[in-house]
Amino acid sequence: MGLGKMLSGLHQGPNDNRLSSSFFSYHHITAFDTMKHLLLVLLPMLLLTTCDKEVDNLSVDSLTADWQLQEFSITRASSGQEIFKRGDKYTWLLLDADGTYARNFVTGSWSLDGNTIKVQPLPNTGARALDYEVLSVSDEQLTVRYLTTAQECNCGLESVIPGSEQAFRTDRFLKR
Repeated sequence: MGLGKMLSGLHQGPNDNRLSSSFFSYHHITAFDTMKHLLLVLLPMLLLTTCDKEVDNLSVDSLTADWQLQEFSITRASSGQEIFKRGDKYTWLLLDADGTYARNFVTGSWSLDGNTIKVQPLPNTGARALDYEVLSVSDEQLTVRYLTTAQECNCGLESVIPGSEQAFRTDRFLKR
């Protein structure tokens, strides 16, 4: 039934409710469909919000593990645009309860400050101190991100973004 016919039904006499009830039924279904669509959009947001709560209660114990990188992505800091993503199982991160860490062959110390893992490499390693923002952590998975540049990342991204432009590297680890 077209909208014109439904609207014309509103002008019918009081004894002919067929067209006007169709008009209201049509709008009731549309409102119901709109509510379903809204729920489909809000439900994932609610789930993501509840997943973030586990980051609020971080502890050294929840992070202490031998983590194996599964994938990483590079996102422009200025726009949030993801420009690179790939799997990588050759990188590992060891966070020991005694405050020592190792990422592949770079060692040093680590500490927890709110939802940030602060790593400080030993002198003369050529590595810089990093602040890993913990995005999520569970018994089996750790996702962190840190600010870097394409040049520092050494991922061959200089042709995509200037070497000095800041970007976030997000690492997703699984427990080894």
